[in-house]
Amino acid sequence: MSSNIKDDLLSFLQSKKEDRGALANLRCALRKNLKYRAWPMLSFLGGIENPAKEYDHRAKVVQTIAGLFATHTKETSYGDFGQACTSLVGSEEKKKFYDTKKMGSVSKRFQYLLSSEKEEICDRVIRFVLRMKANDVPVNYSELYDGLLFWGDKIKAKWAGSFWKVNDMEDSAV
Repeated sequence: MSSNIKDDLLSFLQSKKEDRGALANLRCALRKNLKYRAWPMLSFLGGIENPAKEYDHRAKVVQTIAGLFATHTKETSYGDFGQACTSLVGSEEKKKFYDTKKMGSVSKRFQYLLSSEKEEICDRVIRFVLRMKANDVPVNYSELYDGLLFWGDKIKAKWAGSFWKVNDMEDSAV
């Protein structure tokens, strides 16, 4: 069921890529006091919280992906979110990338993101995607949707392995 929602959401977002009014309303999904503006477009995708639940994670993921796509439409089908975050690491930070005592700002923020609970992850991802937009880094929204929806230790480990390039660390240890 969730893959159908994901496919429908991503197709819908693609169809609105050139519609400035729709994108403006979808960006409102990221703002607590304005998200109702995105509800008419997201309702058929489960993008309105269930009032019977204290926290509706699926609706939050739909809102987050829609709002982020409307904010930063440059997308890719390659890689995961950890790889995209690595693209934000500058040359000075890369020199001390594996030194936990001299960790740079992107690495620290990424660790903070990885420490997120399910209720926090969507809000923390927003800051990274805004920075990706500023740096013209494309986002794999399909993978990001899955990562947010199924947030847990497996996704955290996958993103961490991509960010710190586990294969690079193994090569440098030899």
